[in-house]
Amino acid sequence: MKSVSGSGGVWKNRTYDPQIFRLSFENENDLTKRLTALIHSRVHRIRYVWPYLPDQPTVVRDVDFSIELGSQLNARRITWRDPATNDFQFGESLTLEVVAANYHRFEFAPQAIPAGVLNPLSNVAYRVVLERNLSESRLLRFLTYVFVLLLILASVGAVIDVRRAA
Repeated sequence: MKSVSGSGGVWKNRTYDPQIFRLSFENENDLTKRLTALIHSRVHRIRYVWPYLPDQPTVVRDVDFSIELGSQLNARRITWRDPATNDFQFGESLTLEVVAANYHRFEFAPQAIPAGVLNPLSNVAYRVVLERNLSESRLLRFLTYVFVLLLILASVGAVIDVRRAA
């Protein structure tokens, strides 16, 4: 069994913690499956602010996780130099607050991005890191402890039963 660990970061001078994963695999096909599952289940997403709604900063929702209202998300202005070669320059960082969320989009406070900047024909764009909430619920933690306790009780019962039979 092989093991790989790595971390990912989106921006220089980032204002968020990098994600670090440990991944074990058997062969190349297994690595591909595990990487795909990891990307779909745990990796944050980067999405661009939709430039066709200049009065309401919006990110089109194409992710399988939700973001709570009032959440603070990191955004960064980028200026494209050459989109064909993915050449761009970083601009200022800012924090966007989610004011509305539905099945199709996440909307942010209108004053969060300067007026007149969101233009589909401009070389300026904003991209947002949609951070996946990876915390466990209290119920899941409680049930894990109950399961471990039941395993311990079952093993104690098995030991007592073996000693009685002997």
